[in-house]
Amino acid sequence: AKASDGIVRVLVMDKLDDPRAIAVDADRGRMFVADSGQGMIFWYQLIRLPTGKLICDGRQHVAAAGIAANMLTVDEQGNLFYTGKLTAELPIPPEEVVWMIPVSNLNAGMTEGAIELYNPLNSAAGPGQPPRVNQPNGVATDGTTIYWGNRMGALKSGGIVKAKVAPPSMGETTCTPMTDREVTGGIALTARHIFYAVEGSIYGISQEKATSTCHLEGECVLVADQFQKVNQILWDGDGTMYVSDAETGIVHQLPAGVLQKIRATKFIEVTGLYSIDIFTAGEDSSALGSSSLVALVLGAFALRRL
Repeated sequence: AKASDGIVRVLVMDKLDDPRAIAVDADRGRMFVADSGQGMIFWYQLIRLPTGKLICDGRQHVAAAGIAANMLTVDEQGNLFYTGKLTAELPIPPEEVVWMIPVSNLNAGMTEGAIELYNPLNSAAGPGQPPRVNQPNGVATDGTTIYWGNRMGALKSGGIVKAKVAPPSMGETTCTPMTDREVTGGIALTARHIFYAVEGSIYGISQEKATSTCHLEGECVLVADQFQKVNQILWDGDGTMYVSDAETGIVHQLPAGVLQKIRATKFIEVTGLYSIDIFTAGEDSSALGSSSLVALVLGAFALRRL
């Protein structure tokens, strides 16, 4: 992690095989890391010292076991959401679905009991209809609505799909497709827009968009295309988005307020960078105090930048 003084500091440097995604719960001071090498999601307690230095308490907690997670996100209540599939060898290979771990499970130290929110079966509009979950990747939520991006079958399943944060009742249809392009990386919610990654480009749409296609001019806007392989997109809650490029190891930043093509600028370059998360620890965040932080996953290290 590169701090404001220019010194790189490590938060987590062992007991991780292949960390591929990260999410931070600032209010509770939890940093979640999905380790695909071990098929686990771990979390670490973050502590901000009186000097301003950010550290972990040194303990590795298990949030979920036996899962190959693609992307993670946390809502304001501390619930953890992720996309991925079980790693157990079953007669029928497990499918990638959208999961949720309630904050109550995390508080109790439970490693089982994750809720399968949406899967290919319960996300379809009806018998014979295409699933709205089709190899989901990026995921984001505002606490009431959850959004995910499908890597396959976007023309029928939807590229970006939105649904309520609750498993559908029998016969209920709650999944709404919003785009028709496969989403290969992360997605980000801002106050009015949804941004999503397609290979080396970022597109944006309005949250009020009502159609499932992008054929109408101006509906799905190419925002930036200077990247090689976008993995994660994050909004800082104000006017900036951060973008991680898994091929170059560069984190870029760009304005988040408008849907138009713009040029991103370099924020930091870290060899082996894969995923990032950003959060603001405000007045109510007793675990960290008041500060803006960017958390990074670098190779087998979980890092942060002040």
